[in-house]
Amino acid sequence: MGTKTVMVTVNTTPTITATSSPTSICSGSSATLTGTGATTYTWNPGAMTGANVVVTPTASTNYTVVGANGNCFNFKTTFLLVRPSPVVNATANPTLICTGQTATLTASGTAVSYTWSPGGPGTSISVSPSVTSTYSVTGTSSVGCTKTTVVTLTVSPCLGINEIANAGNYSIFPNPTSGKLTIQIGVTKNTIINAEVADVTGKIVLKQNLNFSSAENSQSINIANLTNGLYFIKLTNSENKTETIRIVKE
Repeated sequence: MGTKTVMVTVNTTPTITATSSPTSICSGSSATLTGTGATTYTWNPGAMTGANVVVTPTASTNYTVVGANGNCFNFKTTFLLVRPSPVVNATANPTLICTGQTATLTASGTAVSYTWSPGGPGTSISVSPSVTSTYSVTGTSSVGCTKTTVVTLTVSPCLGINEIANAGNYSIFPNPTSGKLTIQIGVTKNTIINAEVADVTGKIVLKQNLNFSSAENSQSINIANLTNGLYFIKLTNSENKTETIRIVKE
């Protein structure tokens, strides 16, 4: 009776560790996942391979790593907490100013503090740039997450715009205005003037016929409902002659 010896190799089941650095992030940030204790690693979700992988999840996620030594394997799970970034809104009022005027920039949203650049900390700041400028505001949440939003303030030299603007046969005042705009005709006679108000893109935003008479040489247009900014008013008489005047709504 013979004897035969067979060598059986028993590989040790690996002891796996899985860690995340950091263990919590703000939305949009990244973390590094690290596995130890094996020779090869596969991470899920994502089917990522390697002892170290970088992840940028949009929500809190459990990551599982399968570590293998040959045919033997084990797994471990680590949790990465994702904290939401705050909602940050930025507005300028007005959105267009003449050189030398002041606008108010206001931040709002779910942040607990706001910092303007340039400008410094505060929910609202007053600015008076000499040229069109872009401002950024960073909001910080109660857990330290941040988000940055920008707003552009347009600055016009507003050349030729005065409290009373004279253009040929017409006087327009006040200019700038926040509401009613008075148009005065130089020639006292019965006539109808077609007035069209256009924004800086050329879009007509208001039309009105103005009826002048020898007894009443002034009419008014109410632009209170228009957004603050720069506009052009075109006046056309019965002979189809036109004059265009630049106005500012503030």
